Amino acid sequence: MSLNFKYLECFLVLCDNLSFSKTAVVLGIAQPAVSRQIRLLEEDLGLSLFSRDKHNVYLTEEGDRLRSEISTQMSWVKGVYSELQGRVDALGGKISIGCLAEVGQHKMMKYFLSFQKKYPEILLRVSYLKEFEIVEKVKAGKLDFGIVTEAITHENMRAYRLMKENAVLVTKGKNEEKFDLGCARFVTYREDDPLLMSFLKMHYKNSQYSKIHIQTSVNSHKSMKDTLQCGNYYSVMPLISVSDEIKRGVLKKASEKVLKSELHLIFKENELLEKRKKLFYKQLLASSKNDNS
Repeated sequence: MSLNFKYLECFLVLCDNLSFSKTAVVLGIAQPAVSRQIRLLEEDLGLSLFSRDKHNVYLTEEGDRLRSEISTQMSWVKGVYSELQGRVDALGGKISIGCLAEVGQHKMMKYFLSFQKKYPEILLRVSYLKEFEIVEKVKAGKLDFGIVTEAITHENMRAYRLMKENAVLVTKGKNEEKFDLGCARFVTYREDDPLLMSFLKMHYKNSQYSKIHIQTSVNSHKSMKDTLQCGNYYSVMPLISVSDEIKRGVLKKASEKVLKSELHLIFKENELLEKRKKLFYKQLLASSKNDNS
C-alpha cells in the first residue's frame, strides 16, 4: 500500500460533509477527482469506507474507525507542514556567499548592498575565497551561492552567467619600454598564474612558456599593483581591479590585447529553495543584466 496524504485529506473532508460535490468545492478539485481518490484509498486499504445510494453518502463502520484513528494525527501533520512552509516563505534568515576577492570588492558588493537595502531583515555573509574553495563549499552546502569564473557542470549544480570580465596586460605608468615577452619580468598572483598563462596562450601562441620570467608572486592584487610601480614589471590583471590606477596614470595598459572571461553565479539545485534565496539570485541576475545592457 502506498500512503497518500491527499487521499486521506479528501477522505476526512468527505467524512465531514458526506457530499462528493461539496468535497470537490472545499478541496478546489473536480468531483470525478474526489471519487477517484476515495476509490484508490479504498483499494489500497481493501476496505469499503463509504456506502452510497442515489441521494446520500454514509460512512461504513470501517470508515468511521479510520476517521477516529487519523483525524488527530492529520491535524498534527497539517500543523507541522504549515510551520515548515512558513519557514520556507519567511524572509528572515541568512544567505552565505563565496566570491573572488577582487570581483567582490570592485564589482559585486554594490549588488549585495543593494539587495541588503531592499531586504534588511535578510542577513548576508560574504566570504572572499579562492575559486576551488568556493566550488567545494557550495557543493558541500556550506555556502548558499558562489561567484566564479567558470560555469560548473556538476549534476546537482545550477550556473547562471552574470557578466563578462576582461583581463589586461598592465605595467607602471612611467614604463617607456616596448613589451617584449622574452625580456619581460612578471608579477603574478601565484607562480602558476592562470590569468597570465591564458593571456599568453591566447595572444602569444608560439612562445616558450617555461621560460617566462616570474619576478614576484603575491596573492594580493593590491600588493601586485604596489610591486608594479617599483620597476618595469608586467602583470595580467582583471580590468576592474586596475581601472582606477589606469585613470590616474599610476598604471597603464602595456598592450591593447584583452583576455575575455565571464563571471557565473552557482548554487545547488533545489526545487524548494527558500524565498529569500530566490529573491537574492533573481535580483542579482537582473542587476547584472542591466549593467551589461
